[in-house]
Amino acid sequence: MITAAQIAKHLQKAKRAGDGSWVACCPAHNDKNPSLSITDTDGRDTPLLHCHAGCEFEDIIKHIHNWPSSAQPEYYELIPFTQDYHNPRRYIYKDTNNHPVYMVERTFNGTGKTFQQYTIDKGKLTRGIKNVDRLPYRLPEIVEHDTVYIVEGEQCADAMWLYGYPTTCNSGGAKNWDSNLNQYFTNKNIIIIPDNDEIGNKHAIKVAEELHGTAKTIKIANICSNLPEKADVVDYFRANVHKLYKLADIVSTIEQWQPGDEIDDVDAIKWILPHKMEY
Repeated sequence: MITAAQIAKHLQKAKRAGDGSWVACCPAHNDKNPSLSITDTDGRDTPLLHCHAGCEFEDIIKHIHNWPSSAQPEYYELIPFTQDYHNPRRYIYKDTNNHPVYMVERTFNGTGKTFQQYTIDKGKLTRGIKNVDRLPYRLPEIVEHDTVYIVEGEQCADAMWLYGYPTTCNSGGAKNWDSNLNQYFTNKNIIIIPDNDEIGNKHAIKVAEELHGTAKTIKIANICSNLPEKADVVDYFRANVHKLYKLADIVSTIEQWQPGDEIDDVDAIKWILPHKMEY
């Protein structure tokens, strides 16, 4: 975890603001008058960064040498199983000892996306994970946190981590939660963020039901409900936004989920967050 104060001390003209946050010159542009806000937020490993001159989040953190590398998505550089895939994105599932166990390969073919799963054994890939115990995505990182977000899909999980929110998902997408995953969420505070469609809502309820009695608390944060159908967290971050809200503050207003509860829409909320997140 890194604090706003730790970030600010390496930036020019840094000073504490009245609300406890920090302001400093943005390192991503020739900033003479401090335009970068740096704010600590509960439930995040890293502070919120917002350049009032419009610099992108990813450009800012490139110039902050003590920004934790663990906040960056990790992609495993293995040779694809075949050469038929076009620009695949690979997501590695590791055990608690940080050993790669299996991989999900997400491929864009020009008209849509396909997924393929591989078992990893001594650096070799074997198609399929039929005989492999399922693991939560980014398991070695989430085990260290008391509060964990659960989303649909690896790209959404990585997007959340970019903003410091410890986040995971199951492999295989909606409707594929495996009971073996439950053990890793014992006594944790769980926030489930569904995609904005019927399948996403059913998946969120399924996960909540699976973790009930294992997790300490469970909330379902339906923050994509005001976006077009099938929208997810990445779409939410890409939205054209005007006002900053802290995700932890939003979650604090949501009642804990109990068996039999329906999923309530969260009021339309707009954030100032980086756009152009390409996955």
